[in-house]
Amino acid sequence: MIKNLLRTNRSTNHAPGRGIGYMVIGGAIVTGSDAVVKSLPRDMPTGELLCLRGLFAVALIALFAWRTGGRDAFRVHSLSGQATRATLMVISSFSFVFSLRYMPLADATALLFFAPIMMTALAAIFLRETVGVHRWSAVGIGFMGVVMVVQPSPESINSAAMLAIFSALLAATRDVLTRKLMTGDSSISILFYTTLATTLAGAATLPFEWRPVGWAELGFLAATGIMSVVAHFLMIDSFRYAEAATIAPYKYFQLVTAAVLGFAFWGEVPGLWTVFGATLIVGGGLYIIRREVFRARIPPAAATSEH
Repeated sequence: MIKNLLRTNRSTNHAPGRGIGYMVIGGAIVTGSDAVVKSLPRDMPTGELLCLRGLFAVALIALFAWRTGGRDAFRVHSLSGQATRATLMVISSFSFVFSLRYMPLADATALLFFAPIMMTALAAIFLRETVGVHRWSAVGIGFMGVVMVVQPSPESINSAAMLAIFSALLAATRDVLTRKLMTGDSSISILFYTTLATTLAGAATLPFEWRPVGWAELGFLAATGIMSVVAHFLMIDSFRYAEAATIAPYKYFQLVTAAVLGFAFWGEVPGLWTVFGATLIVGGGLYIIRREVFRARIPPAAATSEH
């Protein structure tokens, strides 16, 4: 699996069951990692959390990369692209970790899933991809879902929800940029430098906010760092065994995992508005995937004029 991540042009094997399994398991591990972060004391500074978690993640990625690809695994072809992506990831990580610690796990996860929908709008702006009325409608439906989850009002609006939405926007921008980076840089080099940047950014905050960490907390931080790396490896590798349109919908199983973990550990029960909103967000995302499949099966000229 790791050797595959060193390639820029991904080779594929037709094994959709394996690909789907990787995506479901990887998504569950990501949500589990978020649950571990949420369980940490709120008085632990976000920068300290990201720094210590990142140290374990960077070490694991570097070990795998070095053992399988040596120096070539760390080669960078687009320095500006890597730097921009890393910056987006740093800000997104700080925003999401903060929001995750102050709002229900299922709500934060649902808002983060607005990112794939926003990618459609951003791809039209930055990549000049053709986006027709159908996909713009899906973006609108997804936005309605976000409004339902947040339920904005002068009394209920909160900074945690706004940061989760902001994190989703940055994640969408990051993913659009990743499309360009993947043509020259390997998946593992992108993952390594992005994780390293987040770790260093967290370390930069330590002179301003730091508190002693117990062994139990350090164990949790190690667990979430390792879980995050394993999950991303699985989710990246899942696309090597089946088409994106086959794999992508299964990423939404994270919402189910988030709801189960939120109830099991904190007694969080998603409200009806959250359920309805999440349904619209997922529906918008799945419709965009369906449109991508449809456009891929017809000539480009017909696909353009069809909208």
